[in-house]
Amino acid sequence: MKLLLPILFLLLLCVPYIGSGQTQTGPPNTTTQPVIEKTAATFFAGVVFASHLHYYGRTDSLKSNALLPTVLVQFDSAHVYVSGTGVFLNNKQQTMEYAGTVAEAGYKFGKLKGIAGNVYVNKFFYNTGQLPQSALKAQTGINLSHLNKIINITASGSAAFSDKTDFFSSAGLNHNFKWKQGKNIFVATPTFVANAGSQNFVTSNYKPNII
Repeated sequence: MKLLLPILFLLLLCVPYIGSGQTQTGPPNTTTQPVIEKTAATFFAGVVFASHLHYYGRTDSLKSNALLPTVLVQFDSAHVYVSGTGVFLNNKQQTMEYAGTVAEAGYKFGKLKGIAGNVYVNKFFYNTGQLPQSALKAQTGINLSHLNKIINITASGSAAFSDKTDFFSSAGLNHNFKWKQGKNIFVATPTFVANAGSQNFVTSNYKPNII
């Protein structure tokens, strides 16, 4: 049930837009009435395997990995998206146990003087206290990137809310290497990222265990 609630929440957000994937057709409107185009929607789905699960460098004592299935709906002309990511933990004590869902809503903006990015809000739905960030209730932040042919520069900042507010920042460098074989395109992106920030959420996480 805890898994179904956030997924149903995302579906309710998406239902009004699912039928609006086509723009208006027909001859140009020559009257004084404006031409209204519907928002085109794009759907993504995928699975990521995280070989070393962590949150801003904080890991659990079991050194867990995780399977992360994700669905995302993006409303292209509005630059708005919603997504849901399930977290299935795997370690010495459990095998692919459902740990929670992360729901996200955000706004993407295109290149402005070579810089693109997004602002977002996350809401966490936990099924266990084993996730490194399990004391957090929600998070909001911004991601920025400067893309060029030589190297991509990224930066981000966020605020995470538990009993106290944590602030995080990161900066990174990466480069995309692409290989095309027929209709298939393979991409590898070596990445270096440095993170900094407070970790009050760690103290909040241990409070329930204090006797």
